[in-house]
Amino acid sequence: MDIEFAEYRVNPSGVAFSFLTDVGERVLGNVSLNALEALTGKWIGEESCVDAYHEHRAVIHKVVLRKYKQGAKEPFWVRESELG
Repeated sequence: MDIEFAEYRVNPSGVAFSFLTDVGERVLGNVSLNALEALTGKWIGEESCVDAYHEHRAVIHKVVLRKYKQGAKEPFWVRESELG
């Protein structure tokens, strides 16, 4: 899967992203700052959000692809509670 973009957003706080599925379909998502902090196991600032997303994108994409296959509507939100 290729990342088309990932950027920090202030409101809601976290990273907005887009990537292509294995069959070339684009999906849009957002991962909250709290979820990124849960993945990294530490507090992260705005400047580290996109790096944390890239480091943990496999886990984030897994959540998004599960929602995508279930027919949920975009954008797909990834929250801390869904990472466990």
